[in-house]
Amino acid sequence: MRTSAVAIVLALNAALASAAPNCPGVLESQQSLAATPDGWSVVPLRQPQRLAAISLFDGPPSEGAELKPEIGHGGQRQVWRFDTAAPRGIWLGCRYDGSRLMLTRRIEPAPRICELITGGRVLAGAEPSPLNFNCR
Repeated sequence: MRTSAVAIVLALNAALASAAPNCPGVLESQQSLAATPDGWSVVPLRQPQRLAAISLFDGPPSEGAELKPEIGHGGQRQVWRFDTAAPRGIWLGCRYDGSRLMLTRRIEPAPRICELITGGRVLAGAEPSPLNFNCR
């Protein structure tokens, strides 16, 4: 019995170690103008930005080396495969509607494959499709 419990703990630890970080579903940020045009006022809108897209990068995203996925199933499935080691690391980028900010994080340990599945296209005014992201 003890051997099987140890095996379960090791399997859970391996699964957690290979899981990619999850992007937060919403981002609350503040936007400001460098200068307000004469005669105008600025009213901040208090709307959170929802997760809209996920990108992967070879190295820090600030360097701009965005990786292009294989696309299938009518554009609802994206797959990134990593056949060789990525010495600069694989980084996750979380993009949000209505925001010029992107959250980024290095994926540790480096994945062999990542997959993104979306619920399809989003119509104007509709709720965004859920994003299911997984790396191993």
